[in-house]
Parts: sequence; structure tokens; C-alpha cells
Amino acid sequence: SSATAEKLNNPEYSIRLAGQFLAWLGLKIPISDPRRTEWIIKSYNQGIGNTLKERAGTSAGTSTGFAHDYFKKFLTAYEKVKGGKI
Repeated sequence: SSATAEKLNNPEYSIRLAGQFLAWLGLKIPISDPRRTEWIIKSYNQGIGNTLKERAGTSAGTSTGFAHDYFKKFLTAYEKVKGGKI
């Protein structure tokens, strides 16, 4: 069934949908890529097309742009969770 405003305002539904989207993005990046997690997280933020261009070197480098900033924030939060600080 289609997502509706009511469904998207349901936290359980939204989390499940985000998880499914991340899983789909994971299918687009080879498991063997050492930067796979980075590419998946950036794709969630900037779209798979822009990430594939970045990965191929045909767009802005990985040290600039909003997706890079987003990934840095992700890493900071991830370290907190991993360290039991959240």
C-alpha cells in the first residue's frame, strides 16, 4: 500500500520504511566496496544517483558538500551509540 501522511506520522511505520529504503540502497553498492556504509548513508541523504556519480568520480569530491557533512554527523552519532553514550 502507498505511504500516506497519516502513515508517515506513525513512528513505527516510518522507521520500517526507512529501514527498507536503506536495504534497497545497500543493493546498489557492492559489498566489496570499503566505503559501502558511507555510500549508503550519503545516498539516503543526497539520492542514489548523486552518490553513484560521486563514487565514480564524476561529481563533487567526498570532502565537501552537504552529504559529506551529513555523513560526518552520522559517524559522530554512531560512535556515541557504539560507546553506550546514547
